[in-house]
Amino acid sequence: MLAIARALVREPKILLLDEPFEGLAPIIVRDLLATCRTLAEAGQTIMIVEQNVTAALSLADRAYILNNGHIIDALPAQTLREHPETLRGHLGV
Repeated sequence: MLAIARALVREPKILLLDEPFEGLAPIIVRDLLATCRTLAEAGQTIMIVEQNVTAALSLADRAYILNNGHIIDALPAQTLREHPETLRGHLGV
């Protein structure tokens, strides 16, 4: 959380978050999601690389599914939320 605050002080055009929810207690994840949502609503662009698919999709407008460093699918996040079988087909979750 401190690293995110330090990045925001510099007023970035894009905030890149790599596994921001890893190792955090569920209540902290909830608070961090709320903060990211508030930032996004204020116009901040955020790119999240995250294995917690549920958390990431709760924030996302677009989703990119990678395999060995290659984009194998790019679609609106809403599509994955409405059609979880698409996600299961790619990730087995």
